[in-house]
Amino acid sequence: MAPAARAQVALVAVAVVAGAALSASARHLLVAGALGVTAAVLLALDRGNATRVLQTWRGSKAPGALVIVAVGPACASAWTAARSTGSGGITDDTWWLDHWPIQATLPLALLAISALASGHPRGWRLPAWCMASAAGWFAVVCWLEPDLVGSVGRPWSTALFV
Repeated sequence: MAPAARAQVALVAVAVVAGAALSASARHLLVAGALGVTAAVLLALDRGNATRVLQTWRGSKAPGALVIVAVGPACASAWTAARSTGSGGITDDTWWLDHWPIQATLPLALLAISALASGHPRGWRLPAWCMASAAGWFAVVCWLEPDLVGSVGRPWSTALFV
């Protein structure tokens, strides 16, 4: 498995911790813990070459600039979703976990994975495709269902898709 794929799992675990913290949802730390254990197992299978992704990461101007431009909207989206947790508004639950903390996690995870892929480390295409697929699907659903709970609406879904 490419180092970038292992790093992606770790970055998603960190993003879930951030989403749980912003949302004040301790339950979601269980999800982060499971992802952290998965990242640790993948690292152990790599025979201790944890720094390989850092050794091959090289900044790239155009993708890096796009990541920087996305920081503001991603953080705003994460904050808005996090503040909706426990607000009494409409929400969904899966396995007794409120969706809002994960809605807060999504833009943070996409931002982190984009930053990873922007440096073109060995195996960068997998995180890039995962990020593009998740962002694209979220954008399409939000565009088709602008009034759906958690939707960012058509203008932002268009910007996200682009």
